[in-house]
Amino acid sequence: MKAVRPVSEGRFYPIDPDQSDQCLLVLISGYLFCGIWITKERTFGSGVGPTRSAFQWLRLGLKKEFYCVSGFRMRIAVISDTHNRYPASLPEKLREADEIWHLGDVCAPETLVEFEQLGPPLRIVVGNCDAFPWPLSLDLERAGTRFHLIHIPPRIAPKHAQVILHGHTHVPRDETDERGVRWLNPGCITRPNRGAPASYAWLTLTREKMLGWELVRV
Repeated sequence: MKAVRPVSEGRFYPIDPDQSDQCLLVLISGYLFCGIWITKERTFGSGVGPTRSAFQWLRLGLKKEFYCVSGFRMRIAVISDTHNRYPASLPEKLREADEIWHLGDVCAPETLVEFEQLGPPLRIVVGNCDAFPWPLSLDLERAGTRFHLIHIPPRIAPKHAQVILHGHTHVPRDETDERGVRWLNPGCITRPNRGAPASYAWLTLTREKMLGWELVRV
């Protein structure tokens, strides 16, 4: 079987809705130029990983720009603790996500190949069962909200973070602490703990900084 090295966290960054004053026509021209002249297939992340065609990049880019000039709404699929396996139906359920965030314990990197090939950018943090050098944590800002992604939940939230997303416990979580920081865990895809169902979650963001969290049983 051909070995494929996965992405570390991707290179495509969503557009903040505050940038909606950009000219859409110029952006379309820019994406077309990149797709036609720079590369036929673009590798994303670290190493020689799976590739996306230039037209996939164009579609993703225009989708993000459309959010900027219309009612902004972003849906992010959040998964964790795959531990080398996942339900065969899961990748197709995530195809329409704007991004996919994996909160660690992938285990075998090849587990992610099917998710990488879907199209949406894939962000990954390393878990305690992972040997691949993904980042220990990621600090991302989407629609004006600051997210901290990490596998093992810290004892105290980082000062900059408004939302902590973590895995590790194999138990879903949605709590807000005394500082107003929200703690989210999508649960475990394959080996849930403490009687919890196997699950993942959808994180929804809007221009008004409304944050939705929907747990989905697998």
